[in-house]
Order: sequence, then C-alpha cells, then structure tokens
Amino acid sequence: MRLILIFFLSIAYSPFLALCQSVQEDWTAPTLPDRTSSAQVGTSYTISWNSNLKSWFPTYCAACDAAKVDLWVTSFSSYEYTYKIASGINVVATSSYRWNVDIDTSALLASPDWVFRFVPSGAAANNRQQISSAGFNITAPAEASRFASATSTKASITSPARDTSGSVEAPTSSAVATSQSNTIATNPTTMPPAITNSTPAPSSAPQSKAWIAGVIIGPIVGIALGASLLWLLIRRKRKQRAEHHYQGNLGYEPEYHPAAFPRNTNATDKNTVLVGHAPMSPHVSELPPDSQPRHLQAGYQAELPAPLQ
Repeated sequence: MRLILIFFLSIAYSPFLALCQSVQEDWTAPTLPDRTSSAQVGTSYTISWNSNLKSWFPTYCAACDAAKVDLWVTSFSSYEYTYKIASGINVVATSSYRWNVDIDTSALLASPDWVFRFVPSGAAANNRQQISSAGFNITAPAEASRFASATSTKASITSPARDTSGSVEAPTSSAVATSQSNTIATNPTTMPPAITNSTPAPSSAPQSKAWIAGVIIGPIVGIALGASLLWLLIRRKRKQRAEHHYQGNLGYEPEYHPAAFPRNTNATDKNTVLVGHAPMSPHVSELPPDSQPRHLQAGYQAELPAPLQ
C-alpha cells in the first residue's frame, strides 16, 4: 500500500520538480547564479556539464544532434560579440571542454559578461534553438586593458569561425554538481533581448599623454614664474637703494642773513662805502684811519674811507 502511495505521489509531484529545475543548473562550469564564475584572457578555462544536460535537447534544441553540436561564446545581453569555440562536440559522450580564452580587448571593455551556447552544427550563434549556460565574467590582462581602445560597432559582429585548440575529456566524477533547488525556470534557455547600443569605454592612451605633458610643462612654468618674481624683487630692491642714497645726499641749504644796516646815518659816514650786499657777520666794526686793509674773519674784504683833506 505504501509503495502504491509513493508511486502516485511521485507522478503527481513530477511536474513541480521539473519546474524547479533549469538548463543552467546542469552546467557545472560556469554555475548559477549568473556572473559568479570568471575567466581570464590568455588562460585556459574548463567548460563542464553533467550527464543530465542532454535531456534538455529535445525540448529546447530539437534540431540539435546531442552527439554533434557547435559551441559558441557570446556577449551576455546581446549578440553583438560572438566567437565560435569548437564544432562537433559530443555532449552525450563527454562532459567537459578545455577552452583557451581568446577574446578581443575591445569586446571585453564593451561587454564583460558572457554566455556559452550549444547550437545545431553549422548554425549561427543567435539561433533560437540552443542550450545556454549561466552568465560569467571574462577579464583582460592588466596591460591590455590599460592601453587598448574600445571601438564597438552598432551592428551585430560575428567573428569568423575558428576552432581553438582544446581537448575533449572523458566524464569524471567531478562533473556532477549539486543541483540548486527552488529555482523556477520560466525560460530555461538564456535568450538575449534586442540589440542595444553599447557605449565603448574611452581610451586611456590620450589621458596618459596628457598626464606626461602636464608633468613636463608644470615644472617649466613654475621655474619661469619663480625667475620672474626673483627678477622683480631684485629690481625693486635696487630702486629702493638708489632712492635712499639720493635722499641721503640731500641736505638743508645754508641760511644766509642779509647785512644789517644802521637805522640813522650821521654826516661823517657819508663817505663810507659798503662793498656788495653779501651776508656779513652781525659783529661789524670800523677800523682806525691809520690801519691797512686786511681780511676779516668772515672772509670778505672791506674798503676803508679815504683820509679827509
């Protein structure tokens, strides 16, 4: 009785169990949730899936032959950048593929998130019948991302088909991953929306040139300004010294007092003659008649009156 009950319950709950699973859960690398796995350009990345992945082909890729499908990697949100990784992969007999990561730097700058897609052999990457993986991140080497210029185009770009060297590995026990329950997949395959215009990241090369020019020009301008200020200060000091020396040589002019004349003149002084109007000493006296002319202390020569007849 219990076995019959369990049988009917399993049949009743099987649709709900199917809803709780998604195609992306059967990929073991990259894994859900989106953007939690990463790869780097120039290194190898092992793409892996479990044995249950082949059961999704009849539903979401009916045109696919699970024993011979093509593997593509495309940008996450659009088909603007697509790269063919390998052709004729047998998903039934194998569970992994080693990929040498080789993505253009301009594409990485425009779209850092990517998706793996199994499509029918010979079909394009944007084929509606496909088995897609979870989204993952691809990073570029530091040197390449620093100097590369991102030039993305608005039209969808499909790179020429190229088979990167890789080796198909046999299934191993590590290829089995624990399924994440309680995930309801409304659309198991990750179908990107309409193509949107992506803005390319600006190039860092002009910035580096501007930085170098600033480093060179800045000190030159500073030296020129310093030299100009020093020259102005020296010139100003010289001018101040010259003005100070000129003012120091200037003095007050000697003050001369006019000669003193007596207010009343007697008759006996009529023959007295004063020589010039030059300043004289305030102490003036008349010499005796029998004296000879001589220099006065003031430095002026006086003429004596002639003897009376």
